Amino acid sequence: MYRLSVASCSTPIFAENADTSGNPRLRRAEPILCQAKRYQAGNTVGSEELRNFIGAMSGKVDRGVFLTTSTFTHAAELEFEGRGTRVVLINGEELVDLMIEHGVGVEPIMVAAIRRINEDFFDEL
Repeated sequence: MYRLSVASCSTPIFAENADTSGNPRLRRAEPILCQAKRYQAGNTVGSEELRNFIGAMSGKVDRGVFLTTSTFTHAAELEFEGRGTRVVLINGEELVDLMIEHGVGVEPIMVAAIRRINEDFFDEL
């Protein structure tokens, strides 16, 4: 999770303002609570799991990351509306995108070269 700019779940770290690349910078100040669910496709994370997560956060932290290899139900996605907690939900598809973007658990199989016309080459002819 550190490579994904989330950091260790047991270490008090949270993302603050993004740097010029758009990536969040991390600083040790307030704890964040993380929970991950490794579910098969079709087995979704529902409201009950997120209410339990909110309960675990209660009085301890106001920021969290909840990720799953599957998806969240619509009701689960609405669970944090109107609450004073800031929680990032990451579903399986988003998790894969983050892993590819940050090179976690993936390896390149082909590198493509993007070419442009070299104007100087034609000036020298």
